[in-house]
Amino acid sequence: MRGSLTNPIPADPCRRCGICCHPAVIVGRLSIVIPGIRCRFLRDSPGGATTCEVYERRFEAAPWCLTLPAARESHALAADCPSHTLGEDVAGKHRVRPGALASARPAIARALLEAGVPAWVDVEGVLAFLTSAGLPVSRTIVIREGILGFVVEPGGLLSRNRD
Repeated sequence: MRGSLTNPIPADPCRRCGICCHPAVIVGRLSIVIPGIRCRFLRDSPGGATTCEVYERRFEAAPWCLTLPAARESHALAADCPSHTLGEDVAGKHRVRPGALASARPAIARALLEAGVPAWVDVEGVLAFLTSAGLPVSRTIVIREGILGFVVEPGGLLSRNRD
């Protein structure tokens, strides 16, 4: 068990992986994150870490940002995040290996078109992913408050019009 006297939780257990700053895409029973589909304030740092460009004022600049307790409760952290107090969260988010990402791209693209994405994501990342899946987007629309959808150009591999 984590957090015992012999294995205390570090004062700042964050690995700076950025997974909590990516919306979850549900594919099957897995909650996954897609590189590039992430908060518009998340930046890559040397060595594979990420940083938030508005961290000190994140709750004002990014009102969607979660506190650590709220992120734990809503399964917004990585499944294996060291910030979990009781070990791994099986409902938490997972990164997809690049090889698996390539083969799962059509299913992930369908899930994105079905659910949309939170309006706080970097839309360019979503457009790049959908285009790489053979789905050129003709326009971005608001599906409902805070959720964006995408209209795919006719003839796209998985065409689905949301109008």
